[in-house]
Amino acid sequence: MIPSAYDNMDYTVAVRQPSKTYRLTEDGHIRGIVDGIDALKQTVYCILMTQRFEHPIYSHSYGFDKNAVIGGDIPYVYAKIKNEIIDALMQDDRIESVDEFQFSATGKKQVLVRFTVSSSGRTAEMEAVISV
Repeated sequence: MIPSAYDNMDYTVAVRQPSKTYRLTEDGHIRGIVDGIDALKQTVYCILMTQRFEHPIYSHSYGFDKNAVIGGDIPYVYAKIKNEIIDALMQDDRIESVDEFQFSATGKKQVLVRFTVSSSGRTAEMEAVISV
């Protein structure tokens, strides 16, 4: 019998990890633990605040490409922001959908975008201010 490289392989199934993580406060400190939908909200915030391709510690799929949404007409900018947010957030395997987008220009070359993130039957209302 010819030995096979696969005879002694351990076949395990990937299991979704819990979302429990450290709670980041607005003043930049770590205080306590957060889990569930609050952890998901924190993840969305961190993804949208991290410039994609800028930090070598993160993979190229992590973060939001703010440079991709600068300039252009308002309908184009809204569509581009929506696509960039969906692309950034759908990299997280806990997020099932990102929808219900609402846009409003703040008049200072910034756009306030509101959207809904769905995960495991729960939804979170999110908002972000994007410079355009």
